[in-house]
Amino acid sequence: MNAVPQSSPVPPASAPAPGSVATALVSVVIPAFNHEKFIAEAIASAADQGACVAEILVVDDGSTDRTAAVVEQIREPRLRLLRQPNAGPSAARNTGWRAARDEWIQFLDADDTLPPDALDALLAAAQSAPGKIPFGIQTVHGPDLTAAPAFTATLATHGGSLLDDIAVRYQGSIFTALIPRAALLALDGFRETIRYGEDFDLALRLAQRHEFVPVAQPTYRARMHGQNRHAHFSISAREQYLQILHDNLSAATDPASRRRYRRALAHWLWQLGRRAQHDGAPDRAHAYFRQSWQHQPLKLGAWRGWIETLFARYTPPAA
Repeated sequence: MNAVPQSSPVPPASAPAPGSVATALVSVVIPAFNHEKFIAEAIASAADQGACVAEILVVDDGSTDRTAAVVEQIREPRLRLLRQPNAGPSAARNTGWRAARDEWIQFLDADDTLPPDALDALLAAAQSAPGKIPFGIQTVHGPDLTAAPAFTATLATHGGSLLDDIAVRYQGSIFTALIPRAALLALDGFRETIRYGEDFDLALRLAQRHEFVPVAQPTYRARMHGQNRHAHFSISAREQYLQILHDNLSAATDPASRRRYRRALAHWLWQLGRRAQHDGAPDRAHAYFRQSWQHQPLKLGAWRGWIETLFARYTPPAA
């Protein structure tokens, strides 16, 4: 099924009382591995959403620190702690949503938080646009989440289909979305073989099947700190995104989706080529640019980079 054009944004909620939109509809799923420092703050932000949160499921993914002990000390009747041997974030999230009892699933990483009234705003959008998946804006902060955000991002960044936005740019995060449990069940959740970029993969597969409705307010606060700061921007992370796009291209059967994935692959390969050029690796850059125009022959930037690196490979350095 082809992705559909974006809907108009839903205005920010006008400070509703917590739980005023709906009662006991959401299960918040928090995968946790060695986050004793942050887990209590994540749980508190979920509990503070009010009566719309029926349960908070923390999945301890084989932590070797005091994460589980911190959770056990929290007196919150909606809180459940699930334990499993370490299997990675995809497996932990799958354990959580499969154990959940409610219609809507909100994923929350153990080192992040939900802003006040985030779930009320998302539920209001879901009620105003039945059958669509609501998503909001992500604010990205340093270690102190009370400080001003370093930047903000949303899944939808330009006109066209949301699948195009996700595949080409993937700014923001699928964790800004309130996802129907039924949608996760139909997709069998996260692919557990993916250790990095699993959110990108799920976003692509959801956008292939569902319409989304944007909410014009922050619904997720992400924290950048020493443990996760560099992984998001590494070459290996971007190459993992490429593999995910290749996998989704192979699975796509309709021509429109295949064109979208090829366009996205051309864009990501071009970005990697530019990065390799900047790093002084013309051979690697040349290979990326060649693969880019093979997916999108009219991508002029890829041809330009390919020609530049061709000369760089065979031009002797100045004496």
